[in-house]
Formats: sequence, structure tokens, C-alpha cells
Amino acid sequence: MIVEGEKCADAANAKVGDTLEVISWPGGGKAVAKCDWSQIRGRQVILWADADAKLYPANHECAGEIMPEHKQPGMLAMSKLAAILRAQDCEVFFVDIPGPGEVPDGWDVADLIAGGGDAAAVIEWTTKLRAETLPPTQTEECDDVPAWVAEQLETVPAELPAGARPRANGAIRAMLFKNERGYVKGCRENVFTVMQHDAKLIGLVGLDLFSGLQVKRRVPPWPSEPGEWTESDDFRLGLYMAQHHDLVLAAIGDIERGVAQAAREHAFNPVTEYLDRCKSMWDGTARVANAFTTYWGGVDSEYLRLVATMFFIGIVVRGYRPGVKHDLAPVFEGGQGRGKSTALKILGGDWFADTPFKMGEKDGYLSIQGVLLYEVAELEQFNRSEVTAIKAFMSSTTDRFREPYGRRMKNMPRRCAFGATTNEDQYFKDTTGNRRFLPVATGTLDLDGLNRDRDQLFGEAIHMLDAGVLWYPTRDQQERLIDQHQESREIPDPWVGKVYEYVENLDEYGNTIGAGPLQRVTVRQLLTKGLGHELSKLGPAKLETMRVSAIMRKLGWIKGRDAHGARERFYARPGSLDANPSTGEDDDLPF
Repeated sequence: MIVEGEKCADAANAKVGDTLEVISWPGGGKAVAKCDWSQIRGRQVILWADADAKLYPANHECAGEIMPEHKQPGMLAMSKLAAILRAQDCEVFFVDIPGPGEVPDGWDVADLIAGGGDAAAVIEWTTKLRAETLPPTQTEECDDVPAWVAEQLETVPAELPAGARPRANGAIRAMLFKNERGYVKGCRENVFTVMQHDAKLIGLVGLDLFSGLQVKRRVPPWPSEPGEWTESDDFRLGLYMAQHHDLVLAAIGDIERGVAQAAREHAFNPVTEYLDRCKSMWDGTARVANAFTTYWGGVDSEYLRLVATMFFIGIVVRGYRPGVKHDLAPVFEGGQGRGKSTALKILGGDWFADTPFKMGEKDGYLSIQGVLLYEVAELEQFNRSEVTAIKAFMSSTTDRFREPYGRRMKNMPRRCAFGATTNEDQYFKDTTGNRRFLPVATGTLDLDGLNRDRDQLFGEAIHMLDAGVLWYPTRDQQERLIDQHQESREIPDPWVGKVYEYVENLDEYGNTIGAGPLQRVTVRQLLTKGLGHELSKLGPAKLETMRVSAIMRKLGWIKGRDAHGARERFYARPGSLDANPSTGEDDDLPF
């Protein structure tokens, strides 16, 4: 145990000298870095700082107030000493002394004993320990600390993860696996052990559960910055372990596997952490339902309020419940340069992406890992097959792929929500599958307001989710509010008018001809008589038949199939005798 001053050392030795080696140093607190501490290299050390209660000086803005503990001279001296000792492989602990002002200024172990404290009282205090050092932000106050000690102060984190057990290098070395000759063995288990007990490495790398990446959560003890763990970090870590722990690794794979396990031990989810903060800071003001009016400049309506609510709740539900079914995306309409993409980027923040990729392929699955909001940009430029692939991709709840150089397929629950943008007001190229896209006509966007209120919007959305508000429409909402907006964005099909004139027996001017409206019509009649196609020139993929089917469905006719003879497919006018849905029940068979 190291105390400040000979008086303290003598008093403590008289009580617990047979249990602890109690020492001090000459010259007071400012001389701590001028002594030779090499004789206690590798030892376990308890530091008992004086419980000072000094005030800020008169020329300070906080004049007359008690300075915090890390600024008190006793703790400053012991913090400098802790850095020196840790650099010499010592395992260092601080006695949990009373806070500034809780006891008389300068209270120490000698005062405890003078007040009647016996050996048991001294031992009891030495079991109240905490592993801490001078916060890195305070290193500028240590003018008399040698450069190599200041480096220690900068690389030892002020706060270690909960449950961390930092040990001195000598103690760590004793824990490592050795080979038959007694040398430290280069293996993944030893890499993991060092990363779990070296104070500079504990919690340095964590597994980002949202992106699946290994991330440096603070500045490492080598030239680098917080962020994704790289091959350079593997090399630097190997060099560090060789220099400080005699751990030399021949295979880079051992470092990678040891780092991977250490990262799993310190896993975290930045998205749920962020959303939890948003939830706790929500001010209670409702903003979500009117968001598309307030921030996107849309015209207020029940439809727009519904879509805004589903959009924001859909984002947070994918953050909290990966893999939940959510295949809807608003399509923000408006001229180029209005800021539609910028608005989505503000919402997605660090978890936004808009990099184009071919949906349905491996690169697509990889591209959305770690993404909370993905923009499908310029929707009108995609052809029919590409839009079909986008719809199928959006509907997936699990991404199955193999990472580059990975040995196993991975199943990753879908974590991202989608938003689309377009410069057109008509962009649906067919009538099927458009329910996934929810048109939103934008006006003048308030990007500053959106940036300001982003956290509040997500906070409210989480409260709405907890209250049971849905992120998808009911059947009534779909039919009453959404269908009409989706149909109005369909690119007109010139066949619709021709088919309508044929089944209603109208000429091109709208005059009735023949015997009046048809009650039943076959696909063959529609193609040959209604549209004038020759059967021999129809494509083998039946694209024309599918196009006619979509038109008749839009007109409300009911599909059927003859039970006898050629068993031709036909359509019957709603309300007619042939309009029996049961006649087409086999149309739902897969083949």
C-alpha cells in the first residue's frame, strides 16, 4: 500500500505492517514522478490518496467552490503514480476514499488511526477499492508527468465496461497458455485472454449487432481512430501483444478469431441504444401524423397522416424487431433538387444507404446490412422486371447469403425499412403489386426542421408502437384511402379504352352499337375482336393475356373457366348469371 507522507506510512505500518507493505515517497505530491519505482515492478498495489477538499482559487470562475476529486492534489498525485506503476506491469487499485468535503480537508490513514481506528478498521478501508485513473481529459493538468507516463494516461480508458477485471501485465502473463518449453503459446485463446484483462484493450472492440461489424469503440493504443476494425488493427494488435505480453502469433487467423470472440463479449446495438434515447427524451408533442405535411410540404389529408404514421413506426419496428413483416414504402414525388433524398438521409443518419445494387443477388443482401433506411431512388427509371424484383426484395423478412471469404451461409433477419423517390407523378408500369408503394406528393421541404425534430419523431413513433398503433393498413384503410392514390399513379394503358369499348359495344365516339353491353367475353374474343390481334402472332410468354387480365380486373369483371369442351377462360360482367367466382376456383392452382 502506498500512502502520501512518512507520517501516514509509520501510522499504517504500526497497525497492519504484518499484512501489508506500506510505503511512501519523499518530496510531496509534486515529486511522485521523480522517484524510482522499479523495485515494486509487477506487484499488486493499493493507493491511499489524501481526501483533500481544496477550493477553486479566487481568479477561477468557480471561486469558492470545492474542486472535484480528480482535481484535488492528493488524487492528482496518486493518479500520476498509478500511470507510472501500470507502465511497470503493476496491478493498481485505489482506496475508495470519502468525496471532497465529506471529511476534513486532507483526511488520511493517519487521521483514521488517530481517531481510534484499529488494524481491522484500516484493513476494512483497504477492501473498499476501485480501479480508476486520472480521466484522459485532465492530462493537461499534469505538467510534471514524464512524456512516457502521459502516454499511459491517454491510452488507459477512464471508464471500463461493467464487470471488467483489469490485471497487471505480469498477472496476465501468468494466465496465458504455455508450450512444453514454458514459452507463451501463440493461440487464439491467449489473444482473447489478453483482450479481456489488459486495461488498454478491455472493451476496445465490440460487435455491432445491427451491422454485424467489429468496431473499435475508442482510440486504441496504436495510431488509429474509433470505427470499423481493419486488417491494420489485426497487425497492430499482434505487435502490441508481442511487445507487452511476449505473445507472438505466427497465424493472423488466431488474432482474427481471438478478436472476434472478444468483440462478442462486448456486443452492442447502436440503433436500439439510439432509439431508447429518443424514447426517453420525447417531449410529448405529437408530430408523426402530420410529418409529411410539416416537413415534406404535402397537403394535409387522412391518407397522408396514415402513410406518415406507418412510415415512422415501420422504421422503429424494424430497429427493435428485426425480421418483422414490413414491405411498404412511401414514394416521395416531386421535382429534382427539392431535397427528397436529403430528407431520407437525415432520417437514416449513420444507418442510411442509397447505393444502387441488383436486388435479389448476394451483393444486395450485403449492401443493406447495417442499414436502417434504404432509398430506392428514381423509381420511374426501373423497367417492369426490375420493379418486380424490388417488390420481391422488399417483401423478404430474412436475408440469406454468404459473406466474402465466409465459410457458412448466414440468415440475417431483415433490419431495414425502405423509402422511394421519383420525379414523376405517374410511374406504376403495371397494376399488380403496387400496394407496396404509397405515393406522397411533396411540396417545399423543411430539412432544417426535420433535422431538428428527428429524435422527437422517432421517440413519438416508439410510444405509438408500444401503444399498439400499426405500421400497416387495415383492409378498410387500403380500399378507402390508399387504392385510389395508387391507381392514379399508374401509367395509362391504351388497351383499356379499346377493351372497354368492346365489352360495352361502343364506337370510338361513345355511341352504342350492336345489341348492347356484353355479359360475358372470352380472352380469345378480347384479343382478336376487341384488340384486333392475330392469334398466330401472339407472344409465347402470354404477356398479352396477362395484360388483358389486368385490364379486366381493373374494370371489375369476374374471371371464370368453362367446365366442358375447350374449357376456355372467360370474364363475366359483375351481377350477370355467369359471374360465379366458383367457376374460376382452379385459377389459384400453382400449375
